[in-house]
Amino acid sequence: MFTEQQKIFRPHYEPLKTAEVAQKAVDAALQMLRKTQSVVLAMGEDHISSAQNISQALALKALVANKEKVTLFMELPHNVLSWVLRRRGFQADHVAKLVKAAAVDNANGHMSARALLDSGRSSFGATLLLTSALYHDVKIVFADAAREYTDQFVLDLSDSTTREIMKDIGLEKDKIECAKPDGMEVRNRHMTGIIKRELKKTGGVGILATGFVHLHGVEEAPNVCLHKRSLSALFENACIPSVMVNMCSNVKFPPDYTAPEKTQRHMFLKPCFSAPLKTEIRACF
Repeated sequence: MFTEQQKIFRPHYEPLKTAEVAQKAVDAALQMLRKTQSVVLAMGEDHISSAQNISQALALKALVANKEKVTLFMELPHNVLSWVLRRRGFQADHVAKLVKAAAVDNANGHMSARALLDSGRSSFGATLLLTSALYHDVKIVFADAAREYTDQFVLDLSDSTTREIMKDIGLEKDKIECAKPDGMEVRNRHMTGIIKRELKKTGGVGILATGFVHLHGVEEAPNVCLHKRSLSALFENACIPSVMVNMCSNVKFPPDYTAPEKTQRHMFLKPCFSAPLKTEIRACF
């Protein structure tokens, strides 16, 4: 059951065109940006609907057209370049040398993005957003926690940042699955840290393309994520101004969900196609 405070923010979705969702999200982010040096526009998707990915890409395009300083944050592991190279057969020690040598040229994330695109292992949404960011010359930051290069969806516990987060929250495990509660918390804390650090340097608008589960938390298993472990709660604690757009109408909030404070705005917008997919994709460039 929702409390009286929670009822105010219970999602009510009215289907909108993909461009309308993007524009409403951008308008809200720019309104908040007038009061601060940086803001995160987090657009939550279900990793299934291509309409949601179109809205994310259109929002990026609109911000670029408005001459804003834009950074694209992806829910993809920060060690993605290492991950791609390992899959191509390079040994770990050789990969470390290659990644270190490429660090200067890869400062804007474009080398990692191209490597992932060339690998053919990115989803439709990731392909669209990365291609759009490359086209518009937008900096790309892979903000998620490091993952093992195997097909298992588990965190790389040898990563120094992951170990530091685990120490901070008193987590001791030999294996952490990305979609389980502990994995979700580590990943959300990792994304929060990277986003705060990056926007402190650059300012402007950071678009975060991520699964809706990360935004506010979710009630249903197996992706259990309490609100206190969500990006919403972590952003609030870290004083990161944000507009969080949940584009999924099947959301069941966790029992500890609370309404946003002054540093956040929660929006519930469901994008729908108004043209053939090819036409919608062309509009992103």
